[in-house]
Amino acid sequence: MQNPRIKIERVLTIAVKLPGYEQRFREAGLCDRNGNIITDWQAAFQRLRPLEKKEVCQNPHLFLANASDVVYRGMTGGTRGKSLVYFAGEEWNHSRITARKKTLAWWGIDEDIPILNVGSRLFPVRWMDGSLVGEIHREFIDLFLHLLKSDFRVIRGYPSKLCEIAAYLFHVQLPQVKAVICTGECLYAYQISLLKSVFNAPVINEYGCQETGISSLTCPEKGCLYLDAERCFYEIVEGELVTTDLFNFTMPLIRYKCGDILEFNGERYECDRMDLTTKIKGRIEDKVRTLIGIKYAGEIELPPLEGILNYQIRRRKNKQVEFLLQPTDRDRIPLDGLKNWTDDIFGEIEAQIYTRSREIPETQYKSCSDREWLKIIRDRPWHEWLNSPQFPLGEAQKSAQLLYEFINPRLILYSGIAPSTLKLIYFIKNSSPYQDSEIEKITARILLFSCSFLADHSEAFSVYKSGAERLKRVIDRDKQSDDPALLDLLIPSLYLEEDLARSIWENFPLELNHDRIILDRFNIQNLLYSFETAWHLTNRKQSKIAKLIKPLLSLLMGDLEFFSSRFNLYLLSYWCNLVHGVEIINIGKNGNCDRFFASWLKWRKAMLENCGKIEQYFDELKSVAKTKDEKARILLEQGYHTLFLEREFKIREWLPILQKYAGLKQRNNLNFAIDSTPWIPILRSLAQPLLDSGKSELAYQCLLLSALPSSRQSVFDRRTKEVNEKQAVLCDLMNI
Repeated sequence: MQNPRIKIERVLTIAVKLPGYEQRFREAGLCDRNGNIITDWQAAFQRLRPLEKKEVCQNPHLFLANASDVVYRGMTGGTRGKSLVYFAGEEWNHSRITARKKTLAWWGIDEDIPILNVGSRLFPVRWMDGSLVGEIHREFIDLFLHLLKSDFRVIRGYPSKLCEIAAYLFHVQLPQVKAVICTGECLYAYQISLLKSVFNAPVINEYGCQETGISSLTCPEKGCLYLDAERCFYEIVEGELVTTDLFNFTMPLIRYKCGDILEFNGERYECDRMDLTTKIKGRIEDKVRTLIGIKYAGEIELPPLEGILNYQIRRRKNKQVEFLLQPTDRDRIPLDGLKNWTDDIFGEIEAQIYTRSREIPETQYKSCSDREWLKIIRDRPWHEWLNSPQFPLGEAQKSAQLLYEFINPRLILYSGIAPSTLKLIYFIKNSSPYQDSEIEKITARILLFSCSFLADHSEAFSVYKSGAERLKRVIDRDKQSDDPALLDLLIPSLYLEEDLARSIWENFPLELNHDRIILDRFNIQNLLYSFETAWHLTNRKQSKIAKLIKPLLSLLMGDLEFFSSRFNLYLLSYWCNLVHGVEIINIGKNGNCDRFFASWLKWRKAMLENCGKIEQYFDELKSVAKTKDEKARILLEQGYHTLFLEREFKIREWLPILQKYAGLKQRNNLNFAIDSTPWIPILRSLAQPLLDSGKSELAYQCLLLSALPSSRQSVFDRRTKEVNEKQAVLCDLMNI
């Protein structure tokens, strides 16, 4: 174990150069006249003014030390106001993974045991983990029980949500659970009692603060909560936890006040672990009026109460207190225990009691006809369907259910596909063809769409063949040789193995117009989801262009956005060769394509093939650009050109371009009307030079705009918004 003094000194040496710390360090006497950390810095470190979260939120760029070592991007919850986007590097991320592995091992939870995050804003941490999200209705509970019967043996979440689920499942025979991990909220005695009784498993208390690197779990032997002293240096200042992250050299946070009220125990336990033990009292804003004065929520005991499984308490003005109860028996609510507790804590009060049924709410969806649903999927933006889902009651019902599980799943996995979704794929794959041509066609297209989720699965090509055969049959029967649905036959070639991709093109019905295809909504969504899968393929097998223009996903999405109105098979074949890094299909001549597209494709092929005429083709492309959009596109291609030739960007030349076209602004005034996605490789390349030249705000903005689109993250954010937030089970609504 490295000496904490050495670790602190290392991070101080980096932070002393940052504008966010300059005045602080000088005030404390931490640095000399030349701006270097003094030799005997320990006493001065104690004088360093603690850093408030709001100060970092107001000017996060002042704390950015490195814009090239960025492997982790996180966002704070914003419980104390504005949220903070922070960045960390390789060493920090490694320490995070190592710490997690170490503490889980205390409880016998290894890499073979997946953790299911339940009803929370907790994204899967490890590759085998998952998150079950959304409203807690019948469908949610049924899937939860199914997952417990399959691979998941550990559940994790906010104790308030876990207890809500546990109350619904009281007296239900459950599969064996290895552990229940509670995090994000204060954990009370009645919650531990309920969770233990329902899941028949130990309850682990977890405490953490991602932006400062804090992570801790209770130990199995004594139940004491250990802070990981390997990753952070901890102090208590006026009751509030102050931390110094010992591994974040990208965006150092030193003596940072995270807003939690803690108390160090200082005791040694028989388990003899090396780290600090602590007791969590609550958030700095979580204060409650009691008979003996104002207390933090975590200082008040909430005991198990006879006949009451789960409860929440809100104190209002004067003596008004609201109780929300989930009783064991809805016809009889024993209140003696609750009255005795309230007399001890609050004294005389005006109680308002509300009960919540233990019956699981039914999932509510709107119904529609098959034809109405088909029109939604083919002709309207899919987000409209996600915001107000409608499901057909006829033959298209199963197909609609499968598509919905793909684009708006309840189970978010770090990798792979949910077992229930896989089961539904097999059901549809083996079903008889529908008589209605339109329903049969959309079913076939959904099977082809599913291949992007099955890319690494052994059944991927079998599902593809089933979808392809069904689609070809219905199109041949209806004599629709120019149907854009045929394009879905080719899209999986972007990510399936090389020999399979080549066979797809060789067996494609060439009647489809090569020069121009009118894309429908389904085509576009199929391409976007396929790009993500193709991007992962390029991580294993890259051409030179894919190595130099990273991430390739942003390039693909930018190409589609620009050329969607003049889409053709030459574009798709180029993408296919690009992501595979070899020639899957000979692109050939460009037929009757317009001059700009033809020149663009020639120039891109030259990059792909590392052709000696690359400069000549780029000059030709610039000469044929006529419209405003084409001239703007030249600037983007010029950036890719610079990256491909491994030349340096001239900041003075590129700043106005990025401000106009990529949404780069100063003073946190991002222009979100501009899609920065295709510019991400350029923004990332410019972030470090901007930081080196003293333009830290613009460097930080480059990193912000460089967030790569992710379908998993998008559905997670959409599903968890508002319905899976933290809840204070004991709160005082007065401003204390």
